[in-house]
Amino acid sequence: MLTVTLNDSIGTNLSDLESFISKRDREIFEMPAYYLSYTEEGLLNVGDLSLPLSKVAAEQLCGLTKIPFGWASKTIDHSIFTAVNDGLARSDKELQVIKEDDRIVGLVSNEHIVVPPEMLLESLANIEKIEGLDLQHWRRDDRGVAFRLISPNQTSQPKVGDIVQVGMDLATWENTDKGVYVANVVNRLVCTNGAVSSDKSDFVRMLKSVRNDNPDEQLSTLFYAVEAAKEEIGFTLNSLGKLPEIEFPKGAFSSARARRLLGLSLNQWAMALGTLSEEEETLWGFYNALTRIGRDSSTHTEREAYERAGFTLANNYSDFLQLVGASEEAGEYTYMGSGGMFNRLAGTRGYLFYCKIG
Repeated sequence: MLTVTLNDSIGTNLSDLESFISKRDREIFEMPAYYLSYTEEGLLNVGDLSLPLSKVAAEQLCGLTKIPFGWASKTIDHSIFTAVNDGLARSDKELQVIKEDDRIVGLVSNEHIVVPPEMLLESLANIEKIEGLDLQHWRRDDRGVAFRLISPNQTSQPKVGDIVQVGMDLATWENTDKGVYVANVVNRLVCTNGAVSSDKSDFVRMLKSVRNDNPDEQLSTLFYAVEAAKEEIGFTLNSLGKLPEIEFPKGAFSSARARRLLGLSLNQWAMALGTLSEEEETLWGFYNALTRIGRDSSTHTEREAYERAGFTLANNYSDFLQLVGASEEAGEYTYMGSGGMFNRLAGTRGYLFYCKIG
């Protein structure tokens, strides 16, 4: 079984983050992938070191060796070690192997140029670049460091007393090939639920084009993307105000098309629909169900999947309703059985998807 470790933290005091950054033991080794090997104890051999992997590094190792991470994380026989080492031996990729304290936290291309978090932190101190935004918190996980900035002046009340604020996340994913990152966010004050814009947005694509440039160029493009993101967030506020007025369509339960629009896996969709029973039966209730699951998720992957689904619903609720209608016209229907939820097209053979509930 592929062994991984997790290390997430969150805070509001920047001095705590600065202290961590200054004290961490971080080294980057450049070498071809075939110099590496994986042990039966779940450690990666890097020169004279044998160290455990973060979840991010383990996923990168699987990508490098073309092994499905889901299989690698569950397989308990020796085939996983053979498969990983065979894949490494065949790979000609030149890597940066990132070590932090007593773990391997990244396996990235040697062409990737990292923006250190201290550079982003220093840039955020320039108030002109983030005018109208206040730091709500920072978050550190195995990808790198992110800052959530909220606008205290841009608010909406979809329902009386239920206030939402908007802002954005700025990040440097220093242990991945993604580089710097920006996303619009929505923050619900009554329960701290949040929603995050898709990583396919125009301003994210803008940043992808400079991820191998020098750090100064990446940061310059990041703050240009911030201005582009600011222009879009007002539309999201207006859309949120309309969600409480729209009844949740029952046809959504059987709409694979609506699920794909929100970017959720089969099990994530089942979880969201199951949680809807705890909310009002409107699109606002469904939005809150999605973002509440995201808030309570144990991994950043799950959290962001639900938060992005909520943001997509808010910005594209009319598309969501149209896709539900199209599914109904096509004859999709749902069967609830003891094994889970089945969804199929009337008149077709076989089920479109299956996902467990509970």
